[in-house]
Amino acid sequence: MRESSLSSSNSAHSGSQAVGDILNSGFINKAAERWREMKEYGIPTCPKCGCAKFAEHEYNGVMVVLPVTCRCDDALAEKEEAARKAAAVDALRKNCFTAGSYIGYTFESCDERNPKEVNAAKAYVENFAAFAAEGRGLLLFGDVGGGKTYIAASIANALMEKGRRVIMRTVSDLIYAMQDRGNPLASSMMGCDLLIIDDYGAERDTEWSKEGLYRVVDGRYASRRPMLISTNLTTGELASAAMMDRRINDRLLERCRPIRIPVVKRRVSRANYEEMDKILGLE
Repeated sequence: MRESSLSSSNSAHSGSQAVGDILNSGFINKAAERWREMKEYGIPTCPKCGCAKFAEHEYNGVMVVLPVTCRCDDALAEKEEAARKAAAVDALRKNCFTAGSYIGYTFESCDERNPKEVNAAKAYVENFAAFAAEGRGLLLFGDVGGGKTYIAASIANALMEKGRRVIMRTVSDLIYAMQDRGNPLASSMMGCDLLIIDDYGAERDTEWSKEGLYRVVDGRYASRRPMLISTNLTTGELASAAMMDRRINDRLLERCRPIRIPVVKRRVSRANYEEMDKILGLE
């Protein structure tokens, strides 16, 4: 405790010394002189927005002027910050997806076939910090064509917009990465904020692939890192699997909340083919 107090005291003294050095260097005197000049000749303004580039301040009874940002500076800073964030999100997406089309999978572009399930996915994103702290994920299951992969990728994109690291791969991709120790995916899939395993159950049924997948799932389970699973298997099929599969499935069912994604047939509009009909001469 004494060392901590002494350290804090030294830190405060160093800060005061730094301020004193600035004052002793004549900074305030120069700022005061600049204030007198600007009172005589006028405070410079931005030629574009007309805002003042300096502002008056009183320091210990002395009037000084200090530089300030104008609307143009603020707009430029916002633009640069937006560009920086966009570049960071793009980098996250390139690391997350193997299919470029998944970048366009968002909640905004979701159709209205499964509104309840989509809203649940949105709520998961909004409350991700709390769920992640407990290692809680989702298990999206149902027949082919329900939109499980679309919803999973939408969750990934929404989280990456918030700066979260997400990896979305099939079981085959994960097993291949585990085989190659030099593959950066091997460490990324264990350390990312959310691991999405897409189309679980469609991989080749071999003991080697099961053992590799178990290592991934068990590693995430042990470190309480969330997973999101999409599968065509039912919860009953997952629960009644053979021993090796059950070791995997028990961990998934314990941490991932099952959500059934029903298949709702989409009406195909003639407008979907208008452009093709023109080219093919089928109008």
